[in-house]
Amino acid sequence: MFKILSHVFFVCVLVCCTGMGGTNKDLLTKIPAPDREFKVNIIDVEDARYTVSSFSVDGLTFLPVSLGKMLVSVDFADIDSLTLFLQDTDIVADIIYKAGQGKKVRLKKNLFFYGQSKWGKMKIYARDCRKIVFMR
Repeated sequence: MFKILSHVFFVCVLVCCTGMGGTNKDLLTKIPAPDREFKVNIIDVEDARYTVSSFSVDGLTFLPVSLGKMLVSVDFADIDSLTLFLQDTDIVADIIYKAGQGKKVRLKKNLFFYGQSKWGKMKIYARDCRKIVFMR
């Protein structure tokens, strides 16, 4: 009887321990492949600076913005730089176009940027960026 109970106990412990490996949900192993290649310099809200290649918004190389009630997709190829800041509960971006003119727009609060830094794959909320400069 003791042998049977010890085997049952051993099997129960084995089953319980196999589920203890866990996963790291914060580990970024894949980023969306962009439709075009863009390289940027990012300065975040803590003044950390990153050079990022394969920069995108969910694999797309267009910036989804709002102008009043209108939704607009701004092509990365037309952007020289973005300066982002929080205004009330919104993310506001001052876009400087390569042609020289500027425009103030709003971004979605949950917008992520993806890319590849020299340290590895990266993902950052738009609200955590202070400035993004597109490199030529």
